[in-house]
This record gives sequence, structure tokens and C-alpha cells, in this order.
Amino acid sequence: MTITVSQISSLVGRFTNSIVNEQAMLECPFVGSGTIKKKKIRDKTGVVNIKAGELRSAGAVADGGTLPEGADVQPVQGTYLPVGIFARISIPRIAAKLASSLDDGIDLVKEEMESCGQTLGRILGRSIFVQTLSGPTANVAAGSTTFTVASASGYRVGMAFEVWRTNTAVEGTTAATLLYVTNIAIPTDGVSDTTITFVGTNGGGSNSAWVAATDTLYLRGTKSNPMVSLGDVTAAASLYGLVHTGNEWSGNLNTAMTTMSVPQLRSGMTVLVRRRGAKPTHIVSNRLNEERYSNLLINNRRFMNGKMDAVGGASFDLEGIPWITDENIDDTDVYYFNDKDVMLHEFQGFLPETNGGKKAGMDMGAALISDTSLIYDVQVLGIYNLRCQRRNGTLRFSGVAA
Repeated sequence: MTITVSQISSLVGRFTNSIVNEQAMLECPFVGSGTIKKKKIRDKTGVVNIKAGELRSAGAVADGGTLPEGADVQPVQGTYLPVGIFARISIPRIAAKLASSLDDGIDLVKEEMESCGQTLGRILGRSIFVQTLSGPTANVAAGSTTFTVASASGYRVGMAFEVWRTNTAVEGTTAATLLYVTNIAIPTDGVSDTTITFVGTNGGGSNSAWVAATDTLYLRGTKSNPMVSLGDVTAAASLYGLVHTGNEWSGNLNTAMTTMSVPQLRSGMTVLVRRRGAKPTHIVSNRLNEERYSNLLINNRRFMNGKMDAVGGASFDLEGIPWITDENIDDTDVYYFNDKDVMLHEFQGFLPETNGGKKAGMDMGAALISDTSLIYDVQVLGIYNLRCQRRNGTLRFSGVAA
């Protein structure tokens, strides 16, 4: 337990102490702002029907000429299953009662609930782009408590993660080998490697050595229970059981733009229009790639609303397509996204799970009483997956380094 009765004195009875200020960034604008639309369908397996191509029986016919034989365009069907995103809170009962009852104290249950909801939303947001995390830049020895990564975008203080060697778990997949982040040292230039400090099981460090060249880090549970991501949509691989080599069922992956340039960004737009027949509705990246794009346009800025700043003070776009910023995307990635093609299938929104039929809210009514320990047990579950109805309108620039 992290909060006990003896610690309550630091939480109550002090001026303005009822306000709790979250220090970690737990937002996901891509989901929270509605950039990706939700499709709420409960109690149904996800099904996508696709087809591609024109009718070969269509064409010009002379008066009195022979009619072509009939033809058809056969649809094919892909399926996907729901994926649960889960969190569990344990709160000592006496501590909870005391912290929520003394004057000027915080409502402990309320604050834990808020952290739970923000954490689940952030994990969902990251999973939409990709479940893997930027891996160590060098081997990590057993007993180490730090490692460096090229992109810290997927990491947050407090988050648990796993290490896998292809399909073999190395560490972090069980409670006994749990790994979680305690500090993220963002470099002063915002670009250099970031140092991640973590707690493991070997005296506070890693339990076994990690090999940078072969090991992959994942959000907790997502290797074994992956959601479909935009990375999957754009990969040259099957999706929903349908092969990517037929029916135009393939996305667009560009690994050539290692240095951001306007010509290559526009070339990517041309690829989408020629394959999809329409421009994307949004471009999405983290702040670093937004800055890289902005730096290309400094000389093109104009006075806005009678005021001027160094870069014009306007929102970014490319050919009229809005550029959205979300820090859940890696430093190497920029996505072109069409909200008519890809949606978030919500089988169940994040809700507390209770034993009875009563629908509980994110408050004390969601607390279950443990029959083995003097704690309140709160379990919150959301069930989602990414629903892609066509892949050729999504593009991922991967490998952007400058």
C-alpha cells in the first residue's frame, strides 16, 4: 500500500491542500478532441466488409451490338475482436475514510479515480498509434535502473512496461517481475536521447540483461493482447485476416523521409489522393515534428490579426489539412489520417466493474470491499479496438530523424 493512516497527516488540514496538481502529462488529444471518431457498438464482434475494383462488364456498346456478359465485384469479410484495457486501484479503507472526511483534506478515492481514468485514456491513445515503445539505445545490464531512448513519447512516470525477445518474455510480464518508470529526464534541447529511470525486481533494477538489438519494449499487456493500431493499418501485412495484396487492402508506409521536407510531405499527399481519391482529414505528429515542419515555413509567415510573433501565431496545416499535435506519437513518426476510414470501435467505455447489476460511476460507489484485506478494490475496464474500413487513405512517415 502506498498510502496509510500514518501518512494522512500530510494530506489533510492544510491551507489549499484539497487541490491536487497532477504533474505528469496524461493527455491524448487525438482521442480526447474527437479527431478519431468513436463507433459505439456493444455486444458485437467487429466485422469489416470490403471490395475493390470496377465491373469488367461496363463499357461502350454500339447500337445493335452484343451486350457484355454480366460480372460482379465480390466483397470479402474481415473480423476483429474486442481488447480490454484495465486498471485496478487498492485503497486502505481506514486511510480512505480519514482522507475524505477531515476538513480541507483531499478526497483520496476521487483523486485515485481521476488518475486511473487519465492513465487508461493515455494508454488507449498510445495504443491507437503503436503499442511498442522506443527501445534502449544500448544494452541494459542486469541490475541497471536506467536506460536511454531516442524517443520518450510513449513513456510516462508511473507506467508499467514489458521487455520481449521476439515472442519470449524477458521481464515485466508478471507481478513478480514488474517494471515501472520513476523518472523521465527530457534533455534540454528536447531532441537528444532521454534517460528513463525505472524500478524492477533485482534490488530495484532489471532482473536480466536486455539486448538493444533484439529486445522490444511494450506497454504492459499489449504484446499478448494487442489492439490494432495505425502502425498495423499502414504496415505491409494482413489485417483482420485479409491479405494486403488484394482488394486495395493496403496502407502507405514511407521510410524515405529521414529529414523532413515540404516536397516529400506533399508527395505523400499525392500518393494518398491517387490511391484513396481524397486528401486526409488530419495530419498527426508530436511537438518535435510539428516544430520541424514549422521551421521549414518560417520565411513564409505573415502578420496575423494585426499581431506578429516569431512564427506567425497560427495553427499549422499542409494544403489546408490541419496538423494535430499528440505527444503519444514517437519522434520518428508523422501520420496522414482520414476520419472516414478509421474509427475507434468502443465496445464499452471505461467503467468500473461491480459484482451487482447497478451501474457505478467513477466515485465511491464503484469501490468493492475485499473479503481478505482491509482495502477498497476498484476495477475499471474499457473495451476497444481500431476499426479500419479502408487502408489506402492512411499514411505513416516512419524514420523521421531531423
